[in-house]
Amino acid sequence: MDQLPKCLFKEGTKTQVDKVNNSCRASILENVKKFIRAEYDEVLDDPLFGQIMAIYEHKLRFSGRVVHTFVCKQLLTAKLHELWFHFARRPLRFSMQEFYAITGLKYEDEPDMEIDKWRDDKGFWSTLLKKKRNICLKQIRKVHLRSCNTWSHVDRLRLVYLCVIAGMVMAKDEKVWIPHKYIKLVIDFDKLRKCPWGLHSFDALVTSIITAKDKVKTQNNYVIDGFSYALQIWLMEAIPDIVSLLGKKLREGVTSMRCRNWKGSAKVSYEDIISLESDFGSTGQVFPYISSTGNCDVIVDASFERAVEMKDERVDMIIDMYRKKRDWSKHVWGYQETVQPYVYSSEEDGSEEDGSEEEEAGQTSENEMEVEEESIHVSPTKKRKNKFQDIGAESRKKRLLCERSTEKYRDLEAEMKSYIHGLLKSSFTSLALEVREIIDARFAKFEEMVLSSQTPCPSRAPAPSNTPGAAPACTDADDPAPSPADDVPAPSPSRSRAPASSRSRAPASSRSRAPASSRSRASSPSPAVAKTRSQKKQNADLSDVSGSLFGTLDVNLGTQEHLQKTMGNLTQESYVNGFDPSQDKKTEAPENFTTPMTSFRPSIFKRPSLTDIDEPEGRCKDSDYTLVFVPEDKWSKLVEWSLNPNRLQIGPSIFDGELCSHIIGPNHWFKNYEKTSLCRWKVERVAFLSCLFSNQIISSIGKFQGNKRGYKVDDILLDYGRGELPYHGRTGSVWDVDVDRLYIPVFVNQNHWISMCVNLVNRTVEVFDCGGRKNTRTVEAFASLIPRIVKAVQPSDKKKDLNVKQYLISYVPMPSLNKTGNDCGAYALKFIECHVHGLDFASTRTSKKPDIR
Repeated sequence: MDQLPKCLFKEGTKTQVDKVNNSCRASILENVKKFIRAEYDEVLDDPLFGQIMAIYEHKLRFSGRVVHTFVCKQLLTAKLHELWFHFARRPLRFSMQEFYAITGLKYEDEPDMEIDKWRDDKGFWSTLLKKKRNICLKQIRKVHLRSCNTWSHVDRLRLVYLCVIAGMVMAKDEKVWIPHKYIKLVIDFDKLRKCPWGLHSFDALVTSIITAKDKVKTQNNYVIDGFSYALQIWLMEAIPDIVSLLGKKLREGVTSMRCRNWKGSAKVSYEDIISLESDFGSTGQVFPYISSTGNCDVIVDASFERAVEMKDERVDMIIDMYRKKRDWSKHVWGYQETVQPYVYSSEEDGSEEDGSEEEEAGQTSENEMEVEEESIHVSPTKKRKNKFQDIGAESRKKRLLCERSTEKYRDLEAEMKSYIHGLLKSSFTSLALEVREIIDARFAKFEEMVLSSQTPCPSRAPAPSNTPGAAPACTDADDPAPSPADDVPAPSPSRSRAPASSRSRAPASSRSRAPASSRSRASSPSPAVAKTRSQKKQNADLSDVSGSLFGTLDVNLGTQEHLQKTMGNLTQESYVNGFDPSQDKKTEAPENFTTPMTSFRPSIFKRPSLTDIDEPEGRCKDSDYTLVFVPEDKWSKLVEWSLNPNRLQIGPSIFDGELCSHIIGPNHWFKNYEKTSLCRWKVERVAFLSCLFSNQIISSIGKFQGNKRGYKVDDILLDYGRGELPYHGRTGSVWDVDVDRLYIPVFVNQNHWISMCVNLVNRTVEVFDCGGRKNTRTVEAFASLIPRIVKAVQPSDKKKDLNVKQYLISYVPMPSLNKTGNDCGAYALKFIECHVHGLDFASTRTSKKPDIR
């Protein structure tokens, strides 16, 4: 829509830079708190800047990527003291009203306040103004904080106020001289409280963002001056989903001075922000305007209007559309035709860190608070490591991104929903018709089969003839005449009455005409007439059977109940012994045993009971005698043989004294003695790793040796250390917290298997190699990387006590066992088994190789 403002870049354009230099440094307060704690606490309790200092107290971390993303999402308007952004196609306003809701700083101007008049009290700050000297935050941090113990208490209070103003509220680079007007204000506390710091801070921040808007097109880094934390906190308040990426609220329902209600130090990537915006959907919540009384309750507050503000009807149209509850999810913003922004391709460095480069300060704010242009030349500061860890930040971020990605596909358009609804409805309608035709056809076929099975056979029911002396049409002369008793059985009375007269006359007529069969054939009617009469008879029988079958049908009964009612108890033709005691037996002989069922119990039933048999004669009758019991004579022979053992061949194994020593008697067995080394540590504190882990270690050692100081452990290795891998055997056990020993098989040079035991308590690595060789390079990879994995997965309070010194390596002495060169894998696993169970490694000698396999 051309009547709305245009955005800076086309939707979907990547705008990534190397670094955003944040001048607003909460770290200056750390030094102040360290050297002058009493004065720091006194200013912290002062409502003037207490909420600003709470940002440092709660360890809220600045995110350069989030701020840069929204600097590139500005809407181009004519407003001087108001910024508009867009996120997920929804416009957002950042004005003095939002800034006041975040900071709570005073915004009413005091025109009659005389800043240049100050009282000389012979202190440090008065002397500095009289001699017209300059001072910067860097000098304060490095020099004056260490020598301020000789100052007066009031001068130390002024120092704290000045650090809050110059370091956060009106932030500039720490190497830029602090304006003398700030020093004159902190000398007089009354003027300090009357000054509209909120108005000045907001104007400085807006000017910095507008200036940075032009730098993102061509530069790899730029500077954000002013109270940049206010912009980040406003984004967290306006877009609640960003909260899961950056931090979390301390209390719900806080609407004023919101900067004191946040904490968190999570790292956010550009991909996280892009994924969040693309999957935002219609369920995502956005507050386009906020105030000190709530969210979206006040659109325009007259107290924040400024006489010098420019009018822009495009902004008025956005506000009007919000009042009409416009759906912005389908809106496409126009964009300004500009060159492509600078794209930074690498994110290996910590571009999230607070940092600053050398900057020249030569700006004058609108409120006529001058900024000196002098600066000192200092080499660029190094990137700082984040001291505070936001525990659970990664989990919150992953959970949010997963929820948004699933909600994205729920937001189908109405046309698509109606189309799918109609498609499914028509498909199910046609399917229902087709299924109904199939069911009707099957029921008709079933009914026909039932009726045909109930109809008497035509050969046994002779067709009646109206002509005296005519023979039945379908009676064979060679067949004997059936008797009434041999006719088709009729279980129901209604079925027996229908053809009664026909059957009573048919035998007599057949017997009287039997001698004259040839004569009856000669005088029989034509085939067409016989067929018509037979058809009439069959139709009459079918109608009679149909009426008798369906006339007495009770639809309220189930199939089994109906059969039980009409035909009585059903029995199986073939009796299966022990299958169902309710079926009829074919023989009268009693059965040995009948399995009791829930619905049946024989008249003579005895519950089975367990009887202990101590007599040897009774043991011999058991079916598992040879597997359970050892006779006394054989046991005595075993004891005698153990005193003077000789080698016995038992299948593929050799039974000797060593194997005999593993057989324990009942005295040891019932006392639960355990001949293993697992008695010395808890079995759940042992971890067995697969060769996939060892391959990952071997592939990572090259990267580690290339940059030992800057090496960062891969996430896959960290998942092993946390017990998250492998997926099929997750334990959640953290190394050196829940696990003390690691057993690892290693495939050396893709042609030889060894195994090792890593003791996390003693910091040792024991290597087992059946070839008796020393694979120094491969083993040192485990001894070097495992300490780093252990330290990385530890809780933050234990990391400082751990070092990453290489573990001590020891090789278990053993002769060369792998004579054939093909059994190293079997030996490697056997070594692990023997070490776990505390067995002698002599059991793995070459003579035992068939057993090992």
